This record gives sequence, structure tokens and C-alpha cells, in this order.
Amino acid sequence: MAQRHTIRLALLSLFITTSAFIIFIYAVNSYDPNIIMPIIVLFIMGLFIGSLLPSILSTWVIILLTTIGSSFLVFGQMLLPLPSKLLLILVLPLVAGITIFNRSLLGTFSSKNVNRDQIERYIQHYNQATKLQGAYNAEKMYQKIVNFIQQDENLWVHVTAINWVHSQQFRQFHETEYQQTLSQIAKVLKNKRLPSESLYYLEKGTFLIVSYETTDDSFVRRNQITKNYLNEVNTSQITPQFQWGHLKVDAVNVGEFLTFDKAMKHVERMMETDLVVEYLKEVEQ
Repeated sequence: MAQRHTIRLALLSLFITTSAFIIFIYAVNSYDPNIIMPIIVLFIMGLFIGSLLPSILSTWVIILLTTIGSSFLVFGQMLLPLPSKLLLILVLPLVAGITIFNRSLLGTFSSKNVNRDQIERYIQHYNQATKLQGAYNAEKMYQKIVNFIQQDENLWVHVTAINWVHSQQFRQFHETEYQQTLSQIAKVLKNKRLPSESLYYLEKGTFLIVSYETTDDSFVRRNQITKNYLNEVNTSQITPQFQWGHLKVDAVNVGEFLTFDKAMKHVERMMETDLVVEYLKEVEQ
């Protein structure tokens, strides 16, 4: 609907502009035939500048030519009425400006703009640093899993969150290295998690792993392997630390965690507990 409205607006703008140009030239020819040729030349220059030059360059060219033309007409020995001088001064910037406006409308039909909605949806659903799906897809998948667990008591799922502690503080001063570190963490997860598991990135340094019907022993062993490799991730500034949170959803507790938000709140509490436990271990050592 919005695209159709833009098309109509662009066509209407082109029609009005063309009609206005024709009427303007006819009026100038009737008013003062002596300036009709300079007007036509300035028209062509305005169309060229507005149609072919980049926006920033065209702006500077318009300013420069208008300044030079104004100085020549005002301070030069041109025996023309004041209205004719004003027409000669204004015609180029007006034609170029209207042409630039029409070009911007027509630009909405380029392949880049036609696919803009698809590009925006892709960016919303995929993180560019990690190349992982985001919270929207994770929520949809979790809801689907919960529906199956409610129908079959033999099904279960492990939901694991891994948070890079203090990642946002690090990001404020080292944006490039922050993105590189996220990519390293994602690479570890892609290489060390099972093919049957789904990986997501929830923003602010938090990764999510959804493990389908993985046995408890296999799940614990896979987590330990992942922790070992994550400990090898480092930057030139710090060695990242991680909080872990986990929830197993099955037929027994599925009623408590019917929504993704409820599951994540539980996992977040587990991550907070994990941070406290790690702190106490350091104190004891």
C-alpha cells in the first residue's frame, strides 16, 4: 500500500513538474522573448545538475553557479528589467531542486529500495556479528516446542543462556573488538554444540542454546566442552567471563513456562546465581 502511494506521488510530481516547465517557458516567451534562450539553457543546466550529479556535488554546483550568475546580473552592465533578472537568477536552482526531488522519489523504485522491507526484516531477525537468529525467532521456536511437549509427555527441551559479563561496558570503549569477540563466541558455539541444537543471539552479549531431547549426561558433557573452549576466547584488553543459566522444560513443569518470557526470567535468575557462585569460589581461593 505504501509503495503504491509512493508511485502515484512520483507520477503526479513528474506531471506537475513537466506541466509547470512548459507553462513557465511559454509565459517567459510572452513576457520577454529576449531572455527565452538563456532561460532554456539554464533549464537544461538545471535538469543536468539535478538528474546526473550526486546530491552533495549538485548542491555546491547550484550555490556556485547561482552566486556567479547573481553577481553578473546585479553588478554587470545588463540592461534588463528587475523581474527578468530575478527569473534568470532563480530558474537554475529551482529546476535543479525540483529535479533532485523527483529523482529521490524515483529512487524508491530501485531494486535496493524495493527490497528494503526484506532487508530490514533480515536485520531484525539476524545479528550481523554472530550470524545467528535473534530473540524473535527464538520465541517462535520455543512456543512451538512447548506446544509439542503439552501433547507428548515424553518430550523435553533444555534452554541454556550464556551471557558475556560486562560486555556492554566493554562495548562503550572498544566497539570493533566487541563485535569481533561476539563473532569468536558464536564460532565456538557453532563448532562445539550438537547439530540438533539451535543457537540464537538475544543482544547485550547473551547467547541462547535450545537442545532438543538431549540426554542429561550428554547435555552436561557438551556444556563442559563449551566452557573449556569459551575460556580460550580473549581480546587484547580482557578475557571475557560468562554467566550460565539453564532450564529443562518437560511434561512436569511445562505449565510453569508456557511463554518464552517466563522461561527467560527463570534462566536469568539462574545466571545471577551462577555469578554469585563463581564469586564465592574466587573468594575461597
